[in-house]
Amino acid sequence: MSRWAPALLGLVLVLEACGVTRIALTDTPTTLPSEQAQAVTRWLEDHRTGTDWLRRALYHSDPAVRSRVALALGRNEDAEASLPHLFTRLRDESDPTVRRALAFAVGQLGDASGEPLLLAAMTRERHPGVRAEQWSALGRIGGGLTLAAAAQAPEEERLDAVRSVAHAQGRIPDKAALARFAEQDLESTDPERRAAALSVLARAPAELAVSARVQEVAGRALVTGQPAEREVAVRLFAKRPAWLLALERAPDASQVFGALGSMLSSEERAALAGPLGTVATQESRDLLVRWLSQAVASLNRRRSTLVDGETKAALAAAAALVAQQRHAGVAAPSVDVLHTMLAALPAPDPASARRKARLRCLLALVSGAPTTSCTPLERVHALAPTDATRLSAALAHPDAAVRLAAVDIVARGGPEPHVRLKSLLDDPDGPVAAAAAEALAALPHRSPELGPTLTRRCLRAISSHELEVALSLLGAMKTIAPTAANDCAAAARATGHLALVRAAREVLGGPLPPRVAVPESLSLDLRVTEEPTHVEVTTDAGTFTLRLDAALAPRTVSHLRALIARGFYDGLTFHRVVPGFVVQGGDPRGDGWGGSPGTLRCENGMEPYLTGTVGIALAGKDTGTSQWFVTLGPMPHLFGTYPVVGRVVRGMEVVLRLVEGDRMTLVRLSP
Repeated sequence: MSRWAPALLGLVLVLEACGVTRIALTDTPTTLPSEQAQAVTRWLEDHRTGTDWLRRALYHSDPAVRSRVALALGRNEDAEASLPHLFTRLRDESDPTVRRALAFAVGQLGDASGEPLLLAAMTRERHPGVRAEQWSALGRIGGGLTLAAAAQAPEEERLDAVRSVAHAQGRIPDKAALARFAEQDLESTDPERRAAALSVLARAPAELAVSARVQEVAGRALVTGQPAEREVAVRLFAKRPAWLLALERAPDASQVFGALGSMLSSEERAALAGPLGTVATQESRDLLVRWLSQAVASLNRRRSTLVDGETKAALAAAAALVAQQRHAGVAAPSVDVLHTMLAALPAPDPASARRKARLRCLLALVSGAPTTSCTPLERVHALAPTDATRLSAALAHPDAAVRLAAVDIVARGGPEPHVRLKSLLDDPDGPVAAAAAEALAALPHRSPELGPTLTRRCLRAISSHELEVALSLLGAMKTIAPTAANDCAAAARATGHLALVRAAREVLGGPLPPRVAVPESLSLDLRVTEEPTHVEVTTDAGTFTLRLDAALAPRTVSHLRALIARGFYDGLTFHRVVPGFVVQGGDPRGDGWGGSPGTLRCENGMEPYLTGTVGIALAGKDTGTSQWFVTLGPMPHLFGTYPVVGRVVRGMEVVLRLVEGDRMTLVRLSP
């Protein structure tokens, strides 16, 4: 025996003890034990390759393997090679669980050519759960054909069909037909169907013409609707805030409009306040002042700390009034009484003190009082686009967050937008430069002379691994200076990063680059830690508990666990809070442009987005880092697009109290 033999034998024993096994990929996939087939599938999925091996593995004897293989084919983005085999297997597969996974995979591939094939497959399908998944997949790839099929859906599937149309509405060219379809379900006795119909309209363009009946039904849902339709009605009115004011002229105005002050929850008032800030009318100001007064009076009456829903509603209403101040000719409402009431409110803890300071600042901005209590960032948010002097100072401010906020104001109607935005393309802060480029791209004419500047900034973002900045700049270049985008696109493609490769392909065209070659054998760890992990998140508003489920997204959950273990999240903020939608945090920059080093490949699965679902924030597919969000209600349109990693299992009332800027003081793994 060779003198190396004992050492090699020891290594093999160690590898086996660690769960590592050498697997030959030259073997027929169907002959591999289930555990090994699953391990190979995970590896091939992670490397976005091995379509031929996975195609053959669709015929493995274990349905769990076949389901996992289908999911991998959906994630691998090789639609041309995968779709025919997915549909063949969908036709022949006997296990409904596998057929559900196959339908989901078709939707994940995102290829419109699958729409007629999927509709044809539905004519053969009898299992209700599989048909529901097929409707969901059509929502991701469908268009006009899906709308036509949904209009003919049997009564028991109408809810799934309407939800599918809601998801697909952006790809349906006949918007008038879309509106007529949705309005058919507004009179349904099923609140879920009414909610789904309202959801179609909530996601449709705001300029879509709808009948007066839609507005009437949505208004009634605000007052007497079931929770599902009430949540959607809030989103619909948030998109069309002028409808709120029109309710005052409805036949039952006293009941409906009065309910806006008395029956809406603090979360619902917070969700509607921001959109009302875009409607500069006396009615909207009166309603916002009423909500603000109601919230502050409630806080004063209870003498409670300022960490609750009423504070959130008060902050939202005050911020909306500040937004209205930006519009020329909008008079500042009197808030003297509120100043007096605010002074009497207690603020014994740091979180309450921060909220009180924020309210004090907003009231000062609304009433025109001195703003010594406001931070530079708060003051710039209150600038009118016509305030050229202060806007110029904000664009040159040393704090990148202030410059970023000023870019947003210029983009929404500031003076000399081209001149001001061009000067920021070389900003040392990548997100500021990217935001300026995106704003320039939204202006009416191209600026090809900016090509060299944009190319230089884009190449710099790629070399410094600023993924989101590079993606934004590359996207803007396609509009501003399309011929100059080639050099940056070539550099993006050369990185091999999937998100950058996709963006480059949109500029350069042509096929995707060759995929990673499949080796003849792999040494793989067969163990997968699927035990759920509980996470205690202590915040300014209280403590809530997450349950992270590695079975849903093993690599992503492993990444989050590692970040939590080293204290990455301690002290970070919830930088994005959209009442009625999500709270989002985990960005070291605190403005949504940052994250942990590296990126995660998306592990989209079949878990629905319900109230309290925890998902990974993205700037595009395969761009996740450390940012995560919690949904504040059912959000079916997020299904299959953002990876689900778990849910809130305790303290959802705390999540609902969070406001923008609240901190995660301590985030720890728990048993």
